[in-house]
Amino acid sequence: MFGSLGIDRARLTQDGRDAYRAAFCAGCHALHASGSRAHALLTSRDVTVLTLVLAGLAEEAPIEGRACTAFPLRTIGVRPLSARARALVAALAVATVAAKLRDDVEDGDATIPRRLVLRWLRRADERALESLGALGFPISLLLELPARQRAAERSPRPTIDDVAAPSVELGAQVFAHAGLAVGRRELSPLLHEFGAALAAWVYGYDAWLDRAADRRRGRFNAWDAAAVHDAAPIAGWLRAALSRARAALAALPLDSSRPDGHGSLLVALLDSLEAKTRRVEPPPRIPAAELRREAGDCDVGCCDLGCGDSACCESADADPGCAVHCCVPCDLCCFWTEGGKRRQALRRVKRSARDETPVSAIDRSALVGMRGTALTDLLPEGRVELAKLAFDAIAETGMIPAGARVMVVGADERRLRVLRVSD
Repeated sequence: MFGSLGIDRARLTQDGRDAYRAAFCAGCHALHASGSRAHALLTSRDVTVLTLVLAGLAEEAPIEGRACTAFPLRTIGVRPLSARARALVAALAVATVAAKLRDDVEDGDATIPRRLVLRWLRRADERALESLGALGFPISLLLELPARQRAAERSPRPTIDDVAAPSVELGAQVFAHAGLAVGRRELSPLLHEFGAALAAWVYGYDAWLDRAADRRRGRFNAWDAAAVHDAAPIAGWLRAALSRARAALAALPLDSSRPDGHGSLLVALLDSLEAKTRRVEPPPRIPAAELRREAGDCDVGCCDLGCGDSACCESADADPGCAVHCCVPCDLCCFWTEGGKRRQALRRVKRSARDETPVSAIDRSALVGMRGTALTDLLPEGRVELAKLAFDAIAETGMIPAGARVMVVGADERRLRVLRVSD
C-alpha cells in the first residue's frame, strides 16, 4: 500500500527508538492475535506508521512488557492498543498485502513465490475483509484496486494525479478510519488529508525509483505515462505532497513535546522522506564564480591569499611549494568536496569573531550532518558546540539537555537546527 516508510534512526533519540520499536511490536502482536505466528511476518514499517497514529490519538498508556511473538522467551516493549485498533491494524495489514499481490498477478508480474503467498493468504484475506466491513471500512477500495488502477493507466493522457488516485484514496481512507477506531471521528478529515498526502508521496517516489527498471521491461510507469521526465518537477510534486502531510500532522493532537512522542516520531518520518526526496533532484551545478574562496580558505594552507589568485604565485612571501598547488584551477587545489565546504564554513565562522563579520552572512548549510554537543539546555533554543566553535541552535523535537550529543539537520541565517543523537 505505502511502500517503505522507514524513519532514519539517526533522527531519533534512544527514547524515540524505543517508542518506535514498541509501535512496531504492537502491529506484530495485533497480527499474531488475529491469525497465527506466521501472520506476524506481515508486520512492516508501513503498519507501524498507522500504529503510531492510533496509539497517539488514544489515551496515553505506558509501554507494556510482553513475550516476543518470534522468540517467546524474550520480553519486549509493546505499545498497547484498543481491541478495535488492533483489529483495524491486523485486517489492513493482511488485506493490503493481498491486494498488492492480486495487482501483481493482473500485471503479469507475479513470481511463483508471490502466487504461493497469495494462495496462503486467501482465507486470511477473506477474514480480514469481513473484519474491515464490520469496522465500516469501504472494502471496495481494496477489491477494486487492480481494476481502478488499470483504468487510470489506460487513460489517453493521464496526469500523475490521475494514476496515483486509486492508491491515494485507499491511503486516505486507511488513516481516516484510524480516527473512528479510537473514537475521534472529528479528526477523520485531517487524518484523511494526512493519509492521502502520504500515499501520494509513496506512489510518486516508488514510480521514480522503478522508472529505469520499468523502461527495461516495457512496463507502465506513472511518470513516463504523464510525460514528466525531468527531475525538478518530480521533486516538486513530492515536496508538495510532504507539505500537505506536514500541515495535516501539525493540526492533529499528537505529542511533539517529547522525543518519544508520537507526533515527534511522525515528524521524524516526514523528515526522512524529505531527505529521500532530495535524492530525486540532483544538486544544481554551482557556477565557478560562486565557488570563489576567501583568503585562508585553501585546504592546502600554502598561503594567506585567495585560492587560485594569481597574486598567490607572484607573491615574494609565498611558500616555495605554493606554485605547485595554487597555480591550478581551484577545484584541483582545494579538493572541493563536501568535507572541503564544511571546513571552509568552519574557518569563516572562526574568522568572523576576529573580523567582526556577521555570522548570518556565512552559508552554514555545509554543516548539516555534523555532530557536536549541547552547551546549554535547548528549550528548544540554546547553544551547541561543533569543532570547538559555539553556535546558536534550536532543537527540532522537544528539549535537549546540556551535554547531550546533537546532529545538525538544517541551518538558516540565525541558527542551526539540531536533533539529539546517541554516541
